[in-house]
Amino acid sequence: MKRIGYLPVRMPRAGLEPLEMIACRGNQLNLLGQMEEALEEGAAGKPPAVNDIQTAATVQQTHTAQMERGAGLSILGNILGAITGNRCDISTGFEQAATMSMEFAGVTIDRVEIVKLDRYLSRAAIHPDSRAIRERLMRGECGVITAVMRCARYVVSAHRAGGARLSLDVPLLARLAGGAARVSAVTGDASKVAYEGPVPLVFGVQAVRLFYDRQGRFTAFDPMTAGVVRGLAGGVRVPRLFPVEGDFVEWAAA
Repeated sequence: MKRIGYLPVRMPRAGLEPLEMIACRGNQLNLLGQMEEALEEGAAGKPPAVNDIQTAATVQQTHTAQMERGAGLSILGNILGAITGNRCDISTGFEQAATMSMEFAGVTIDRVEIVKLDRYLSRAAIHPDSRAIRERLMRGECGVITAVMRCARYVVSAHRAGGARLSLDVPLLARLAGGAARVSAVTGDASKVAYEGPVPLVFGVQAVRLFYDRQGRFTAFDPMTAGVVRGLAGGVRVPRLFPVEGDFVEWAAA
């Protein structure tokens, strides 16, 4: 995912949109609200979000590398938790699996154009009532989401220790996942099962950190990369979502 400039989100979630302001605190990102609420719009209007069809198609044709069963269960559990709102123990359905992998289907991307964002920030002023936000901006502790990547359907496959495909018990996996998640077999491949929720979840973001001078004027922004924003939890080795380097963003609890 780093190859296309996106940060994978450890806990996929709905409701994230471009132009949401974020507070950057260590390895966590805290949502602050829509940027337009903290700024007074200048001559350049708020940049609109556009659909990035080409990048979405690229992601949709990619699947994760093989990951250890424990790591795969951790990621799938996070996804199902976001879909159902509950903690799902799905380990029984993958007891004989040694490795797992995942594919993304129904991917969409909404993003704002950086050139238009630059113009907007250069002409907008910090709202006089946004005193706490003003201090954060001048300390370089705020950023803004510039793109969100959503997925509607996750396809999981499992393999035995020797690499042979493992036939999955779809009815059992459906019971373990709960009613909010739709679980279905993948036609022509018994080793794959598809999970789908009622709404697409954001599983990747792009964001920039904002910089303001002591007079409260916008001066620059810097793309957030895996080397800047880290959210790797201990205990379970988190796999690389794609065969390239990249860490996970972890959204702090509200």
